[in-house]
Amino acid sequence: MEALLHICRDGCGTIGPHDKMPKDSETTCKYAACKGIESLVRHFKGCRIRVPGGCMHCKRMWQILRLHSQMCSEPDLCKVPLCSHFKDKMKSLSKREEFKWKLLVIKIMAAKGTISSILARKLLLG
Repeated sequence: MEALLHICRDGCGTIGPHDKMPKDSETTCKYAACKGIESLVRHFKGCRIRVPGGCMHCKRMWQILRLHSQMCSEPDLCKVPLCSHFKDKMKSLSKREEFKWKLLVIKIMAAKGTISSILARKLLLG
């Protein structure tokens, strides 16, 4: 998620936001996932299939974008593509789907150490 934010906000290597020139620097990026996210974005941009269930790489990109929107606290100011769209779409999910996505977000945040287990249970139940 941090690498996706980094690419969409600051740019990395030869890819970045539409309002900035790409950084074509030789310095190594501090995000290990940047190269993988960068190749996914490039594929997503040029893929002819691009439907959420059609292409394995595009499906992964859709999942990353959707997961980001679940974790994003400022969708109106966010530079990640489709963030506010997915935020709105999440409101119309079934309770089961909503629970599944909340659980995934809680697991990721707990793994990053940004949420305690007590707070996780409250978010999940409340």
